[in-house]
Amino acid sequence: MENQSIPNSQHTQALNKVLVKRFLSPKQNAALLPILIAILLTATIFGAGGYYMGQNSPGSRQTDIAEKNETPSPNISNFTLVSLENLIDENKNVWKKYQDETFSFEYPVYLSDFRDLSADTQLAKDDEEIAGYYRSSQGISGGGRSYWIILKDIQPNTKGVDVKEWITKNKLNVLKDDSGNTEELPVENMTLGGSDAYRINFYSDSGTPRSIFVYFQTSLGVRGIGFHSWSSGAMLAKDYDIYTQILATMKFGNSTY
Repeated sequence: MENQSIPNSQHTQALNKVLVKRFLSPKQNAALLPILIAILLTATIFGAGGYYMGQNSPGSRQTDIAEKNETPSPNISNFTLVSLENLIDENKNVWKKYQDETFSFEYPVYLSDFRDLSADTQLAKDDEEIAGYYRSSQGISGGGRSYWIILKDIQPNTKGVDVKEWITKNKLNVLKDDSGNTEELPVENMTLGGSDAYRINFYSDSGTPRSIFVYFQTSLGVRGIGFHSWSSGAMLAKDYDIYTQILATMKFGNSTY
């Protein structure tokens, strides 16, 4: 569904309520602060160290003599939250690991811990847990950023079932708007952690998926991992790229659980 804005559906309203309640509070940024400071200090130290080494090289000494008193300032980048996000996105050494009895995967450290939202919203019937991130665009270059990674718990009586048939039977690929109109979306085959999985793309913006769910069979039954982004433009593309990287780290089984 290209270039379509997200309809004000009941499900989306629930997601937005939790977004406002949880991710607009200062608690999220406060939890990130120690991590961000550590990364900032590390980058600053390396930047200053590189500058010192450069200034003390033979070539640098000759330049200093030629320029006499013209001593340049250290070229240390002005790190922002956007820069820190980029460092985390591109460095899986600082990603966290989610692991339970059926599978594991890695995800950026700035995402909140996966949390059961059933006490806060009507998502209880879906048995979903969400890890999310919110950054305001106010005063920060690069625009705002907000996205969720959504886990669906083991679905009852689904061990060994054909996942694609189960999806269509339960109409999980049917999109319904506020007017009651429905649209049956295609269920796409894909591979996840070396196993078969099935993807439903609910909304896209200029060709970039904005809301997706992937279902797959585990040793205990069908589970799912979804993605939803409120970002726009380049930030939306970045969010989706992170989701695909998360999927690439998926491993099934409990041998290390």
